[in-house]
Amino acid sequence: MKILIVDDHKIVRTGIISIIKNIPEYTVVGEAENGAQAVELVKTLAPNLIIMDISMPEMDGVEASHAIRQFNREVKILILTMLEDEHYIFDALSADINGYLYKMAGIEEIQRALEIIEKGGSYFDSRITRIILDKNRGGAAVKAVLSEREIEILKFIVAGFTSVEIAGKLFISQFTVQKHRKNILKKLEIKGTAELVKYAIEHKIVQ
Repeated sequence: MKILIVDDHKIVRTGIISIIKNIPEYTVVGEAENGAQAVELVKTLAPNLIIMDISMPEMDGVEASHAIRQFNREVKILILTMLEDEHYIFDALSADINGYLYKMAGIEEIQRALEIIEKGGSYFDSRITRIILDKNRGGAAVKAVLSEREIEILKFIVAGFTSVEIAGKLFISQFTVQKHRKNILKKLEIKGTAELVKYAIEHKIVQ
């Protein structure tokens, strides 16, 4: 897993690198101090994952995420920031990011987020999930399409749980979860977890 670190503070980049050094299968291939540099480095270094701040000079992390998605849909993007403004959260989600964490997150949570994202999942701070759900209470549009079980699984997916974790919480097999997941994507006519999160925001999920 080749990782690009993007933050305008050297001390933060150094701290993230020290965390990643303890994970043998991960390698930091580059650093950038603003979004504009990040966009260019993605083209030349071809990282698998970007850990990116939002508030940066020249181009912020949300703008950079949108710019990167114009030419690269495969690279994973984890936003790591101090910003809690809903505007940034929802704008970042619209760029198909794979995770959103606050910088006060512990080392174990950052490592867990990286592992989940590497496996194709998404990871959002629990406060982000609450903001999403509180912002969009109602759920009528989703209920009209999905079964109660599918809505239940959709909530877990939006919260960043893997299929294995969802299976454990609902006392069903991983195969059953994956089957429901495929049915959800098929019914909603969308592809991937990022688009699923975006759909859940737009069409309201009930807590």
